[in-house]
Amino acid sequence: MSTPIMDDAAKVFATPKAYTDEAKLHAALTHLRANAPVSWVEVPNYKPFWAITKHADIMDVERANTVFTNSPRPVLVTAEDDERQAAVGVRTLIHMDDPQHRSVRAIGADWFRPKAMRALKERADELAKVYVDKMAAIAPECDFVQQVAVNYPLYMIMSLLGVPESRLSADAQADPGTVRQRRRRVQARRRRRADVGPAGDVRVLHRIDRFAARNPHR
Repeated sequence: MSTPIMDDAAKVFATPKAYTDEAKLHAALTHLRANAPVSWVEVPNYKPFWAITKHADIMDVERANTVFTNSPRPVLVTAEDDERQAAVGVRTLIHMDDPQHRSVRAIGADWFRPKAMRALKERADELAKVYVDKMAAIAPECDFVQQVAVNYPLYMIMSLLGVPESRLSADAQADPGTVRQRRRRVQARRRRRADVGPAGDVRVLHRIDRFAARNPHR
């Protein structure tokens, strides 16, 4: 077996601050594509991983889904988070491979067809403006994850399910600590009901599908 190519430029993927400087980020990627398009990366606090930077190579990987699988590490996170994810056992679509991925995705596929997406665009635009304005109001800094990235998609999903606008507003004003406590309680209940794991994922999605079918405001 040949020795894997290692290039310090590939460490950019595991350097959070690198994503705040687009010029340096793109310079590193350009260097990798030219000199080490397939790199083996070893950095502290992360499990080793491959960095594939050429479009053609990425497409080859995408097509060979029996060789390159989503499970068990579809997202680059720290080794600690890898272990936490494995311990909890929650698996979303991006963690699944066919045939399970195909069957689970089919449950909610109709919600995301072009016609349904066009109907939701107005609401998505409204929410986007709310959160852009919110970031501007709390400038120069904000906790993007807690103040934007968590709630924006959450409220979009609530709109998809037809949750009343008044409930959205009430939840939007909730204290973040209270919201986290609610989430922990929900997660605990799901674990007690054995909703964690592949079979549990399907049961949860089926319940959501039944709820949406009864709700005329999807």
